[in-house]
Amino acid sequence: PAALTGDAMANHLIAARMGLPMQMARDASELANASGNWDVTHVIVDALLGTGFAGTLRPPMAAVIDRINAAGRWEAAVVAVDLPSGLDCDTGQPSDPTIRADLTVTFVAPKVGFDRPRAREHLGTVVVADIGTPAALIEQARRETPAG
Repeated sequence: PAALTGDAMANHLIAARMGLPMQMARDASELANASGNWDVTHVIVDALLGTGFAGTLRPPMAAVIDRINAAGRWEAAVVAVDLPSGLDCDTGQPSDPTIRADLTVTFVAPKVGFDRPRAREHLGTVVVADIGTPAALIEQARRETPAG
């Protein structure tokens, strides 16, 4: 937590003040201990990485995503917040690994990369959630976005 900055730090502080249980997983051993009870989980919420991600995942994040993708073995649903972690939202290019969500709740509008064939296998059902963005601003952005 001491290395967190920006939104990550703000959200960590919110979760800590809410008294939400947290367990650090900095390596494979700690991840195995932290995920020991995942087999009784019904829903896993993926909010690991955001729209700024591009490139290659490094440990331990890759191991966390692999563990989440194994959730299908015990029938846990995976819900991605805004986009599946590991997916480039502009190009639709998945990293190795990328979350395979059952449901993606994205904000304002589908991301440009969601229409790419390689992205679709990671999205599951896509639901667009309203977060109060003015409709005129959304329409302007659609007009200004080049077709790809």
